[in-house]
Amino acid sequence: MAIRFSQLGHSIAACGRNDDALRQLEGDLTAGSHLHAVDVTDGPGITEWAGSLNAVGWVPDLLINNAGVINRQ
Repeated sequence: MAIRFSQLGHSIAACGRNDDALRQLEGDLTAGSHLHAVDVTDGPGITEWAGSLNAVGWVPDLLINNAGVINRQ
């Protein structure tokens, strides 16, 4: 999905746990994308990442949340 949005001219900001996978994705996106390795269960890490986007004026037009947490009982 990110690749197609990028092909259509949209800027992509994404985070994920796997830095290697993000670097591979980055190679498939147009210039100007902002990818960062952070686990969505790391609240302070997410806050820092979102703040870094805000600091450079990146305000999303569309947010796609594709994360999940499994609570083992």
